[in-house]
Amino acid sequence: DIANNEPIQTPQFTAETPTQWNLSWTMQNGIDIVVDPSDTNGIHGLQPLRSRIQIVVDQEPTVVVSDPEQDEVVTNKAILSTLIEARDDLALVSIGMRVDRQQRSGEPTPKSILKKEVVVGLVESELRDSMDLSTMDVKSGDTLLLRGMAQDQFETEGKKRQAVLSEPRRIRIVDQDVFEQNIRQQTNILRQSVARLETSQKETIEEKEITNLIQSQKGISDRIDQAQ
Repeated sequence: DIANNEPIQTPQFTAETPTQWNLSWTMQNGIDIVVDPSDTNGIHGLQPLRSRIQIVVDQEPTVVVSDPEQDEVVTNKAILSTLIEARDDLALVSIGMRVDRQQRSGEPTPKSILKKEVVVGLVESELRDSMDLSTMDVKSGDTLLLRGMAQDQFETEGKKRQAVLSEPRRIRIVDQDVFEQNIRQQTNILRQSVARLETSQKETIEEKEITNLIQSQKGISDRIDQAQ
């Protein structure tokens, strides 16, 4: 066992042919294999055969919601485009998306309202789709949690690893008046940002012009001093 620097087992077995030995077991850590064959008279080779097998841990897949790029505020009539991106160090088995509605007053748990999954066999993959909220059980005041899902090939003792879920993208459902108010607020914020940027650019231009003027005046003064 390379990790603990201890022997894990010292099996003895009979060769099937003079040049072939078969041995199989489940490896959990990297190991050094030392083979010291002997014949029926107990005569060993000149030196044992040594080989090292390194174990690379199968990492969990990574998955993100790339679209929407941020949390959204929409009405229950909206149609949202979605993009889920996933990657694995070996190979993905599936990629998908899941939408849960946070529990309403009186409900014990969140409710799953959408789940899609497709089979893949690639190191990286993406799932493009859309959500038509008008066809779902949602209303003003609800909050939806959109997550990406990804599962790889890893399994142990016949059991597959659970699918990995991405960080959620929050989608808040509001009525039309609140939605329009939110749009106006975002528009005002954008206008203020543009105004600040224009002011900053103007100040930068003025500072540059003043600096150029000072340098020009200094150059003229230096030439006059040299001419006297």
